[in-house]
Amino acid sequence: MRRALNMYRGEIYAYAMYLQKELSSAGTVGFFRCDVACKYWPNLQKVVQACPELEELLKMHPLLSVMHAKVHEWSRELKWGGRNQPGADHTTGEEVKQVNSFISRAAVTTKYMSKAVRTDIITLLAMGWNKRKFTNMDRMLAKRYVKNVKRLKEETSLLEEKQAELDINDTVLQEWTAEVQQWPEATLQDSQTGQTGHLQKKIEGLYLSVKQRKYYLYRLTDGNKRRHQILRKIVEDKAALTTAIVQLHEQQAEFRLPTVDELLNTDNFVWPWQRLGTSNSHLAIKKAIFDRLMLVNRLQEEEWILGEEMKRHWGRR
Repeated sequence: MRRALNMYRGEIYAYAMYLQKELSSAGTVGFFRCDVACKYWPNLQKVVQACPELEELLKMHPLLSVMHAKVHEWSRELKWGGRNQPGADHTTGEEVKQVNSFISRAAVTTKYMSKAVRTDIITLLAMGWNKRKFTNMDRMLAKRYVKNVKRLKEETSLLEEKQAELDINDTVLQEWTAEVQQWPEATLQDSQTGQTGHLQKKIEGLYLSVKQRKYYLYRLTDGNKRRHQILRKIVEDKAALTTAIVQLHEQQAEFRLPTVDELLNTDNFVWPWQRLGTSNSHLAIKKAIFDRLMLVNRLQEEEWILGEEMKRHWGRR
């Protein structure tokens, strides 16, 4: 844990930009993980146009954590998801949550402290977290390395079995991979405009809203009052989603969507207007084998990175 700050005004881009600037000055950080990287990065590009002195920030590579990418629409997961970024290894991108979980244990007592004392206590806890992590680093790295090697062997075998099942060689596999990686840009270029296009965006937004609220319902809330508010919002969004789907069917009969419950039970649903001229079944096959290949690539990177980290750690002891 290198840097931290108190978010007095909530989660705003300025805080993320400050931490990014502080960490980029060291020149050793190559990736920028953020829960809303797909929204933050275009905003950062606009800021850099007005403030050229911040151009160094654009040298980082933005990506979504694996967990957050799963609740975004499929095109954003392909473009921004950490699992699909070369060099991002196999981490989930949620390491900060481990620190927050450790520090939150003190919330029972720190909430009664003054602001100055509370800041000092949280700082001491962060320092204790760093010390404990360094002390256990050798065992943690060795355990992760053994686990990663075993997982890499299993996933490589599954990928080879999938290739044999589909009767495709490595050349075809790379062609499919390049095709899948081009889907987000092609979808953006082929997106429709006008009332129907607005309705499609509304359906996508409501779908994402419900999925995110369901995902965080029991993860970020610790009281029934807050959960009741979220559940009520989910019901409202599902009703609005049902109405929007009915309107879409009336305006364009060729776009047929399943029921709301079936839709929400599908992760990364491929919208009919985003299929890019490919049948849904064929697209799903390409996406599945693409995910398998990306997982194998990230595990290979993780194996190399863990080896380098073990050498570096033992060199400092």
